[in-house]
Amino acid sequence: MWAIEQLFPIIPIQRLQERPAVDGVLSDLTCDSDGKVDQFIGGRSSLPLHELPAHGTRGYYLGMFLGGAYQEALGGLHNLFGGPSVVMFEVLKQRTTDDGATAAALARAFGSMPYLSFDAEEAAAMSGAESSGMSSDSEGSAAGAAEDDDEEWEFMRGLTV
Repeated sequence: MWAIEQLFPIIPIQRLQERPAVDGVLSDLTCDSDGKVDQFIGGRSSLPLHELPAHGTRGYYLGMFLGGAYQEALGGLHNLFGGPSVVMFEVLKQRTTDDGATAAALARAFGSMPYLSFDAEEAAAMSGAESSGMSSDSEGSAAGAAEDDDEEWEFMRGLTV
């Protein structure tokens, strides 16, 4: 629950063919939930989940929906930990055909967010993006192809604080 009695749908986004077998409460480190999320849509005080995989195996993912304004507030200086200093993203192998352009577009977008400390050249050097397209695919994509994504990422450029 957040703000004025708002509840956001939170559901598992994998193993959808299996019926959840355990109930869970989510730990939370924001200033608005008293350390846990324990109120869910339908009046439940716990969230139906699947058994967690063994340690060291693939993760378990949940989706939080209709929380855009909440997430934007957490991304700003409202968060107890201040503004985010690290942004991590994962690209699925079958969707890496244009990852060089995507990485360049993300770099431009993050560059327009003054509350982020982001050095695109340093990030590219650390990841090898300029030479490999940030992919295990040896063909990669040219970073110059990012101009094609200008319209797609235009809204990101307007996000300034």
